[in-house]
Amino acid sequence: MFKCLTPSDFHFTPCGGYEWWNAHLTTEIYLNTHRGDWWSACDALARLIKDAESLLDVGGGDGHTLWQIISVTRDIGATLVEVTLVEPDTTALQRAYDRLSQFSIKHLEAYAGTVEVCGPQMLANRKVPFDVVFVSHTNYYFGKNAGEKCDSTLYRNTLDLLLMLGKRVIILTASEESDYYKVVSKNPFSNEVSSESTGRYYRERGCTVEVIPTPMRFYVAHAHKSREEAVLLWQFFHDTMRTPSEEELADCRRRLQVVTDESGHMNFRDEVLVVTEPST
Repeated sequence: MFKCLTPSDFHFTPCGGYEWWNAHLTTEIYLNTHRGDWWSACDALARLIKDAESLLDVGGGDGHTLWQIISVTRDIGATLVEVTLVEPDTTALQRAYDRLSQFSIKHLEAYAGTVEVCGPQMLANRKVPFDVVFVSHTNYYFGKNAGEKCDSTLYRNTLDLLLMLGKRVIILTASEESDYYKVVSKNPFSNEVSSESTGRYYRERGCTVEVIPTPMRFYVAHAHKSREEAVLLWQFFHDTMRTPSEEELADCRRRLQVVTDESGHMNFRDEVLVVTEPST
């Protein structure tokens, strides 16, 4: 159900499925991501949105990523006056709202739900599209039910919806060459979500697609020594809270050994897609 939230409204039951933001895997991600790579990506994204007045953040979780990007834009003299958050997990949404409130953004709104559900109502309510629609890896979940791969038609329908919602669509997603696909025994998402596939679809629609490589290394050496850390990484990589079998864990560790570099990292090989429709 579509619901516009104020701070007092954050009392809904979180969505079912993988309760990501209630797990300590979030700490695992933030601590293990290579700081230099991450801030390089934030710098690139900040430059892309610095002239925007309105932004829609799709599935931004607890707002950690957008908070860092906006903090960079403030340093280069840019000011967003309108930010709208769409996130199905209300625990994460509360944190995001609180975190972004620190910027004193003139118009800050939050919507509990997926963009597939909330987007059409937004289109009905808004007079003009957002300057930017930002998606950071959330495209993995477009058209996807828990435990299943995404439906290609629903995935592409959501990509179309993003174009209706914003003048520019910025998507951060992994390349087909990502080490991630060499680590998982079975891709829990779909080949549709890669930067190559997503960019190809938008180009087929006649859109202009700029691709900005943003290498994203992730520290995994500790998983070779600690069973607990290996289990956490297996759950993160396979998008599940299920505990792996000993065979699954051993297979994951073997795969990790192949992609781990001398500094103990694997590379997600993220890319930023900047999508715009041609002027009509």
